[in-house]
Amino acid sequence: ANVMEAVPVQKNGKVKEKDRSWEAARKILLGNINAFVDDLKEFKSKIDEGAVPDTNFKEVRTYIALEFFTEEAIAKKNSAAAGLCAWVINIVKYYDIWRDVEPKRMKVAEANAQLKKATDDLNVVQKKVAEMEEQLAKLTDEFNKAEADKAEAVDTAERGKTKLDLAQRLINALGSENERWAAGIIKLEAARVLLDGDVLLASAFISYIGPFTKDYRVQLVSDVWIPFMATAAAGAPIPMTENSNPIDTLANEAQIAEWNTQGLPADPVSAENGAIVCRSDRWPLLVDPQLQGTAWIKKMESGTERHLQILRLGSSNLLNGLETAIENGWSVLIENIGERIDAVLGPLIARATVKRGGSLYLPLGENEVSFHKDFRLFLHTKLSNPHYPPEIQAEVTIVNFTVTPRGLEDQLLALVVRKERPDLASKKAALIQQANQFMIQIRRLEDDILMKLSTAEGDITENISLIEGLEDAKRQTVESNAKLEEGKLTAVSVNETSEKYRSVARQGALLFFIMNSLHKMHTYYIYSLNAFVVIFQHGIELVQQAEEKKKSSGRKISMLSKLKKAAHKVIETQRFDWNRDLLHAHSHADENDLMAMAKMARSKADAEEKDHMSPEQYTERCGLLKSSIMDVLYNYVRRGLFEKDKLAVASLLAFSILEDKGQLNSLVLKTMLADRSNSDPMPMGEELAAWLPEDQWKRIKCLEDDLFEAVPAFQDFGEKISNDAEDWMNFYNHEAPETMEIPSSEMKGLSELEKMVVLRALRPDRLTFALKKFIKETMGETFVTQPPYNMRATYMETSASTPVFFVLFPGVDPTPWVEELALSFDVSAARGNFVNISMGQGQEKPAEDVLERMSEQGGWVMLQNVHLMQSWLPTFERKLELCSETANPSFRCFISAEPPAMSHMRNVPEALLQSCIKVANEAPADLKSNMRRSWDTFSQARIDESATPPVFAGCLFALCFFHSVLLGRKKFGQQGWSRSYGFNTG
Repeated sequence: ANVMEAVPVQKNGKVKEKDRSWEAARKILLGNINAFVDDLKEFKSKIDEGAVPDTNFKEVRTYIALEFFTEEAIAKKNSAAAGLCAWVINIVKYYDIWRDVEPKRMKVAEANAQLKKATDDLNVVQKKVAEMEEQLAKLTDEFNKAEADKAEAVDTAERGKTKLDLAQRLINALGSENERWAAGIIKLEAARVLLDGDVLLASAFISYIGPFTKDYRVQLVSDVWIPFMATAAAGAPIPMTENSNPIDTLANEAQIAEWNTQGLPADPVSAENGAIVCRSDRWPLLVDPQLQGTAWIKKMESGTERHLQILRLGSSNLLNGLETAIENGWSVLIENIGERIDAVLGPLIARATVKRGGSLYLPLGENEVSFHKDFRLFLHTKLSNPHYPPEIQAEVTIVNFTVTPRGLEDQLLALVVRKERPDLASKKAALIQQANQFMIQIRRLEDDILMKLSTAEGDITENISLIEGLEDAKRQTVESNAKLEEGKLTAVSVNETSEKYRSVARQGALLFFIMNSLHKMHTYYIYSLNAFVVIFQHGIELVQQAEEKKKSSGRKISMLSKLKKAAHKVIETQRFDWNRDLLHAHSHADENDLMAMAKMARSKADAEEKDHMSPEQYTERCGLLKSSIMDVLYNYVRRGLFEKDKLAVASLLAFSILEDKGQLNSLVLKTMLADRSNSDPMPMGEELAAWLPEDQWKRIKCLEDDLFEAVPAFQDFGEKISNDAEDWMNFYNHEAPETMEIPSSEMKGLSELEKMVVLRALRPDRLTFALKKFIKETMGETFVTQPPYNMRATYMETSASTPVFFVLFPGVDPTPWVEELALSFDVSAARGNFVNISMGQGQEKPAEDVLERMSEQGGWVMLQNVHLMQSWLPTFERKLELCSETANPSFRCFISAEPPAMSHMRNVPEALLQSCIKVANEAPADLKSNMRRSWDTFSQARIDESATPPVFAGCLFALCFFHSVLLGRKKFGQQGWSRSYGFNTG
């Protein structure tokens, strides 16, 4: 209504009832379908325009509310009608929505109008703003340019400041290095000119010096090579450093300190040996009877990088171990080689490699092994003076690691201090270790600084990480230097106290080298450094035990103390490895020493130990120690000496010690030993010729020529004898002239040694008696009077790793001594823990089986006449060594052998003799010795058991005297007797 013109409408806007019928609607609306459809399409827009009266929607709601007025219901009748139904329903809904939205739309329209007006105003403003922004952009560009220029200037200034700061830090970090580098540059520039001669001398040193001792090395370098090089260049000298020292060319202080940290002794000869071993291209062969060089090699080459393999010639795994090491570039140490080396090792020693396809191969046995460039071979022998064929000497570098007097003295000093003052020993060992570590660290840091500078790229003043790294390295260097200097200050007081025991160590070193030289008298007189160290320690412990006993006298000893002493005794007799350097532990720091050092560093108040002993007390203490060590050592050595050599060894000890103390004139001693005579002396007078032989006169005139300057009393010695001819004749004819005073009044002040020189010239037959008297007065009664052999005392010095070696003599059988001692320990053949084997053909395997079994079970083994098994003895030595490493503490081994026909001949391996306690108990040769041995057979307890001890003792003494006389008569055979006397013991 009021929308379509064809629809009749009343004044009130409503359609009449008659016009609401289907027929009227079809007539009015459906006459033109297209127009009707168009009207329907435009109806929505008319609603939007407000052209549809509200009456239409009020009226239509009556129809919509009808139950059947739904699209679904009408669709059943007519689909077109259903569409109209749906249109009506939806258009009403749209109208309802429109009616709610229209007020809002109107407001929107109003707002849009306002917006349009505002937009127009805005456009005007924006135009003005655009103009202003254009001006602002221009100003902003100018401002940004100015700001950029300012920022660039500030950044440049900051970079300059930072660079200046870094440069200053770099200068601070490296400023102190300037002097060192400047001095280094000067030194290197000077060394460059002298490099040819220094390198030539160092090369010769590596190639030839190794086998020699210190004296020969100095002589060879100073007296032969350097003078030769002074004229070697066509009469001109080869440029070289003045007083050139090859060790300075071959190693630096840090490298030597690192070697010392690894166990190399800190003496010059050991440093030279270390440089030769590390710098030589040939495999080193270490002559190392004291095992100090091998201990260093084992420490230096240990670890996961080198995988050190320790092998032996003749072992089943030798070739397999070598193949693995050669292929992987590991290190190999072949221990205890003899003078013969297996031919299978020839290509390895000669480095006879073959190159194929860029790789090196080495023939080894029946195989060819890939040769790794990092492989290293070390050979070692315990022989003190080995003789190798020329082809071996040409292929290897022989290095003499035999301990030096100075090196041994320092090590023994460390041992003495550790025994006497363990607190100082810990500090000193830790200080040495710390100093070496700091020296190594400083060298590495200095090298690191140079490496970082040399590899830096670009401007180093802008490399912050480089400068920080240099600062850190320099800081550590300064700290290390400070700690090193602090350690040096602390070491001064420690060394001052330690040096007070120097005389004990010096005498110990002297005694060892005397003991070590006795093999020149007989090949059986061979001793190891480990054996000497055990004796040395025992001598110190005896003094300490005597002190402890003195302190505890009158004091009740608790059961705990007794148990501790018993445990200490067990520890003393424990086994040890034959190839372990016992001195190493005393001269190098362990974890406990380093902990003590750390504690000392934390508390400076405790850094220096106060020493309350006066110099006189130290002198007295050292005297006790030296006397005890000397007694223990001489008893140990004397027990293995032949009777004919005992006086010579005692004299050697006495003369050497007195000479070391400065109490003996060396020229006088040499004169007495030389026993020279003047071939064309001035004739003696008739009075002298009546009683003095010509030979004695020649000796007298020679003494006059040799000693008149050193000993003025010998000036005109022949004339003095002529002036007092009668007194000198009495002296000459006396049965014991060594007990008389020298006749001439001008010679009354002669020393005992000078008197012996006179006696040697006049009465050489009495010199041995004079020597005994001299030794007794200077060294003590025990050096000339030997107590009877005590088997139990010998046993107390043995251990599972220390066999006893008996020297067999005619009429002497050690078997009863061992069996009697064994019974006292409940060890016997009946119990199955004692086996006695007389060696001979076919006894090798039984002896080896018995050794293995007894070492496991803890029994005793006695192998007699081992000198008959020359070819088997090296195997026996190795078997005994292996058994001793893991043996039961109760295991003991006793060996016997006859001495070789000549003293220079060998019939027992040197290594076996070194490990043994030697016993040479010869049958007594005189009445006194026989009496002493016979009487010693009976103990005081046996005498006290009798009903009348004094009477029994008198009868026993008479019996021993009679027995000794009869034994002395044996040298005359049956002369004057009906038969020979067959007993040889009391």
